[in-house]
Amino acid sequence: MHSTETILSTHNLTWSYDDTPLLNWLNLEINKGDFVIIQWASGSGKTTLMKLLTGNLPAQTGQVFRGREDISRFSDNELQAYKKQLGLVFQNNNLLSSKNVADNITYPLWLMGHDFDSIDSAYRNIVSQLWIAHLWGKMLHHLSGGEKQKVSFARAMIKKPTLMIADEPTWNLDRTSSKLTADLMISAHKLGHTMIVITHDLMLTKYITEQSQVRFITLEWTQLERTKKASSYTRGSLIDHTITRKKSA
Repeated sequence: MHSTETILSTHNLTWSYDDTPLLNWLNLEINKGDFVIIQWASGSGKTTLMKLLTGNLPAQTGQVFRGREDISRFSDNELQAYKKQLGLVFQNNNLLSSKNVADNITYPLWLMGHDFDSIDSAYRNIVSQLWIAHLWGKMLHHLSGGEKQKVSFARAMIKKPTLMIADEPTWNLDRTSSKLTADLMISAHKLGHTMIVITHDLMLTKYITEQSQVRFITLEWTQLERTKKASSYTRGSLIDHTITRKKSA
């Protein structure tokens, strides 16, 4: 499943907000077939990183590469094509409250101009894989948090993305729903999806690393300066662990 084909990478990526550095000289490399968990503290730039990786925020310095292509050099059409290759799962789901489950899941394919027959086939396949066919006509306010997250994953997976990125996928979920969400990500990876999970949930990380082969990346604060009024920090340390432990049969 894994290869040495690099599908996404960053080179000396930096980002500051109001003179406060959130990312500093960040270098990541994501290969086809990887399952990567990026772990760091809540409120410390995870969503900013997701926006940078997906082309929704330009880097202040440094580059984000798709393969060998710098996405900052993409035309508008090329950038839109790049985004269509990504399957995104957001911490607040970003589902459409005015649409039912089936319409939410198939929405990306309608936007991409697929015909009805291909959309219907893709929909039936993905809801079967995730065991959510029974939810098809329900509106979102009738769903539990875990069910909404399943719909969010189905929407991300239905277009067969090159890369899936999940930003705090267990945010605001109870432990049972969090475990189900972790199982969804493990299943998506086993189906061939390259996965990036950005999280501060230590229990989620522990559970996934006990079930599957992953790369576990921690981004740590390095203190630069301390004054009486405030402390100044920057992202100065990246630790990349490859965890090969798998659950025994």
